[in-house]
Amino acid sequence: MSSPRLWLVGCGNMGGAMLRQWVASGVVAPDRIDIVNRGDRDFPGGVRQARDLPDGDLPDMVMLAMKPQQIDDIAARYGERLAGVPVLISILAGVEEAALAKRFRTGAIVRAMPNLPVGIGKGVVGLYSESADAAARDQVAALMTPLGLVEWIDDDALFNVLTAVAGSGPAFLYRFIDALAAAGATLGLPADQAERLAVATVQGSALLAAAADVSPAILADRVASPGGSTREGLNILDREDALKTLLVETIRASVRRNAEMAAAARQSAVGLGRITLFPFVLSLSHRPSSPRTGTRRTALRQAQGERQGGSSSRNRTKRLSWCRNGANSDCLEGAAMVPLYP
Repeated sequence: MSSPRLWLVGCGNMGGAMLRQWVASGVVAPDRIDIVNRGDRDFPGGVRQARDLPDGDLPDMVMLAMKPQQIDDIAARYGERLAGVPVLISILAGVEEAALAKRFRTGAIVRAMPNLPVGIGKGVVGLYSESADAAARDQVAALMTPLGLVEWIDDDALFNVLTAVAGSGPAFLYRFIDALAAAGATLGLPADQAERLAVATVQGSALLAAAADVSPAILADRVASPGGSTREGLNILDREDALKTLLVETIRASVRRNAEMAAAARQSAVGLGRITLFPFVLSLSHRPSSPRTGTRRTALRQAQGERQGGSSSRNRTKRLSWCRNGANSDCLEGAAMVPLYP
């Protein structure tokens, strides 16, 4: 299979981990990758980095890898340029496919939720799409396979659960490793030695669980001899399902937050559609003659008026219209001009 052409909008820690593993595995050639980011980062040689999307034909796939709260700025800046791209992949937590579809006119949209171990090819990537056909699904799955376990979710309502279990799961496991080491240190082990023991224990146990033909629950019982010390420790964790209850509450909190972010993205999409119904009228009536200095100056005056209580909601709507439909790449937030780069 030939190497796909891929654009990344934003490329932070997670996007960078995915990128490096793609290049290392050979699934994507570095000279087939373009990144638009705030500034150049240390990526494999041959990968192109810039402050704007390249000219020319659209790529096979585009991946949104900026922060979720930047979605409206990115849609305003790049929505038209990305119109018609065959596959749009989003790793934005909490941003549903419908919210993406309102902002980007693309072929298929696929939500992806990777976790940090994708950088060593041992991660998990959860996928969901209503719009992708079999060919698009195969294309995305082939891209994600070198990153680790790839799992498709059939129910959008469960994507937040997958995000909490797999996407946030490494953080919860790191916290457990830290607590296991801290317990050893509390009872007398040197802290650095306790940490090495905890990390190696979790690493070996995870590898064994991955290779076993029985569940982790059965493996735990196999370690614990009746009346032995391991059983005594398990009795603490199992009492009134203490550990399970704690983890259910942990996952539930993450799921709830993902749902809140999804609701905010939906509301933002409604507001964006409402504002951009009238860009031509607003532009004719209120756009300054100078597309850069005039917009900055007038918007700043309006922001100052708002702080003094003299600006109406209509003025705020005008200001938002300039941000999203203006000729320049800047947007006023409060009294500051904020670049729209990821």
